[in-house]
Amino acid sequence: MKDIFQYSSIESYFKGISKELTKKEKRKQVILTRKWAKQFDKLKGVYFIFEKDELKYVGETGSINGRMTDLLNTKNHTLRRSIGERNFSKEKGYQKASSKQSFIPAIETKLNDYIQKNLSVSCTPLEIGRKEFEEWVIESHPEILFYNKRKKRITK
Repeated sequence: MKDIFQYSSIESYFKGISKELTKKEKRKQVILTRKWAKQFDKLKGVYFIFEKDELKYVGETGSINGRMTDLLNTKNHTLRRSIGERNFSKEKGYQKASSKQSFIPAIETKLNDYIQKNLSVSCTPLEIGRKEFEEWVIESHPEILFYNKRKKRITK
């Protein structure tokens, strides 16, 4: 775990974590099995998900192991729903997935195949500042179209 006090600022601390998560040797190809998910620590932390070597998702979690297990089920992870919508919304029988409903089985099969062929993940334990790190990464990279970039609500 990184010692926050060795850095001159929160930004330099976040840059160090980001640099670590970006290293190719830290990435693990996503394999949608419970055995794959169990290799991750049950620690609090942050993670990057890469699609075809491009950073596309930054997340924070109270359990890295638990969050990787969530990737197995469309109801449990917004990333799966976002990828499914973007790639398969024109498919016959498509219905938007939610936290209560998965895609139809044919799309779930294609989604699983797409994820395993194209996604890799890198993670690191982080006790405090997880949400702030996630927000900092998204705000620091306006050029990246993150799957989890929150859209600002329009208020009247």
